[in-house]
Amino acid sequence: MTRHYCTYFDERYFPRGMAMIHSLQRYDQEARITVLCLSAACEQVLRKFATKNLVIVTLSELEKAYPELSASKENRSLMEYYFTCTPFLIHFALTPLEPGSMATYLDADLWFFGSPQPIYEEIGTASIAITPHRFPEDLSRCEQYGIYNVGWVSFRNDTNGLACLNWWKERCAEWCYDFPLEDRFADQKYLDQFSSLFESVHSIQHPGANLAPWNVRNHLLSSDDHGVRVDAKRLIFFHFHGFKFPEQWLVRLPFKIYGASLSRILRKRIIRPYLGSLNRWERHVKPLSILDREGLPESALSLPPKTWKEIDAEVRAGNYLLRGPRYVLQKALALFRFKRRVRAKSKGKPKSTKPKNASVIKVEPTEHVVTDAQVEAVNALPISPPDRLFYRGDFESWEEACSQPGGYDAPLIFETTRAAIRKVVSGEALFERDSVIFSVPEYPFSTIAGLLHVACANGRKLSVVDVGGSLGSVYFSCRPWLNTVSELKWSVVEQAHYVECGRQEFTTASLTFHHTLEESIAWNSPDVVLLSGALQFFSHPLNLLDEVCASKIPFLFIERNPFWEGERHRIVIQHVPAEIYAADYASWLFSEKLLLERLSPTFEVVTSYPAMDVIPLEDGKSYFKGMLLRRRHSDS
Repeated sequence: MTRHYCTYFDERYFPRGMAMIHSLQRYDQEARITVLCLSAACEQVLRKFATKNLVIVTLSELEKAYPELSASKENRSLMEYYFTCTPFLIHFALTPLEPGSMATYLDADLWFFGSPQPIYEEIGTASIAITPHRFPEDLSRCEQYGIYNVGWVSFRNDTNGLACLNWWKERCAEWCYDFPLEDRFADQKYLDQFSSLFESVHSIQHPGANLAPWNVRNHLLSSDDHGVRVDAKRLIFFHFHGFKFPEQWLVRLPFKIYGASLSRILRKRIIRPYLGSLNRWERHVKPLSILDREGLPESALSLPPKTWKEIDAEVRAGNYLLRGPRYVLQKALALFRFKRRVRAKSKGKPKSTKPKNASVIKVEPTEHVVTDAQVEAVNALPISPPDRLFYRGDFESWEEACSQPGGYDAPLIFETTRAAIRKVVSGEALFERDSVIFSVPEYPFSTIAGLLHVACANGRKLSVVDVGGSLGSVYFSCRPWLNTVSELKWSVVEQAHYVECGRQEFTTASLTFHHTLEESIAWNSPDVVLLSGALQFFSHPLNLLDEVCASKIPFLFIERNPFWEGERHRIVIQHVPAEIYAADYASWLFSEKLLLERLSPTFEVVTSYPAMDVIPLEDGKSYFKGMLLRRRHSDS
């Protein structure tokens, strides 16, 4: 069944509008959405993403259809004129529909967490549906702006629905200003009169519809594997009203205005996924921090905190959130504070009785044991389990694990990675790892050191076959440090759509893309097979290693490889939070002992070391290692 929606935004709200549209389409795939472009700049960028279910309407088209709308433009501000457009846009979208059909207006700053089906079931055969603000009792003064909120308003194409909509149009054309006056406020307070003037008006009561900063403390939030619940019912959509972006990396939150606290569920299960969705669209327009400031008087601008101390205090108080690299820094500081507390508690313990001049025995890091303190440090990070990287499950087969939602071949992951690599190539970012871009150096020096070792053993020439190398992520991050190599060849072996994209956009004299290991070997006899954070995502990784062993390639370099302290190889699901990209996909956790036993007849370990990754395992301990292996002389 096709449901009809409409919304509007200009280029300032383009990221929010597109995030809302795609969140809706995730749960209502047949949704047909009419978008009113409030500016030429918005129309220009929106045309790039037009689909059969996305109908683009320009402001001039709407004004031509409704001359009374255009006439009202001269006596109100730009924002007030936008408010005036609301009922006219709904009428424009509703009129061509069959009798009995319904059109729903959505604010551009909504974001869907579940299917709207329960709302439509509640509306039933009603002609009109409106959504109450649900203000707490101590915020009853806010009702001067309306008992009902314009975030979701539905009209049916019948006599009663059209009569109400026409009345609303006429009232907004007469008066639609951004201040409360008796029974009027913008386009919104007119909704309070619908029930008394017209029949078949339904007030939506589902607590998961239009959860917002002003009503969130009225409800009990909980979460499970399926998402967030509001008073035990599924969260359908959240209204991100009042979220400001004074800087590209800083978000000002509105909860304190309404006396609400920033709970863990709000921060991790609701806000962070939304910000992750905005990331996809922000690169298509000017930064939000610039757009939010343009055209506003200085008195209207909320000055953000300046120093890190001020920022940290505001974040702790729940007034701001950090985004991008600064968010990562915040997490690092949280870990630092935890370690400082641990050190403070450990003071007073008996000191070591080791003699001062005792000789030091150097132990090679061939074994890596995860301590309880390390696990506690990870768990101490202020990140709820469903919204950080973690492993779960213990599956009998790869197919069983893959039946779970997501997968490394998911289009979202590919698109996110491609966008990040494009920024690296264009110089907008220094490099990318796991689709996350970095504007400050964070080079993989263990990988660089291992590759230089191979190059030195081969007369300063280096030919790499990078299996599972995405779109050249490791190549771009290592390339600045391989200038001493006299000849560099780098081949990426990947899935077909990655290879196609890589050949079209990212191939250079040094970087090429291939479908199989055999094809890569035929292109240029490699010196080393690199498996950087990739081996665990192959359905048959041991078969791949057997192929490498049979290839006569001199070196095998396994980087960022996950192990666990079990006596077998284990299949799990790796959860990725939405701030990177929302995904759950199958992964192997290897037994280090069994893996080395498999390789030892052909390869010997040159070096092994703990890797930087730390990903908790629900019922055990996982750890990451890197290892460089050299083919034994007898097998050369």
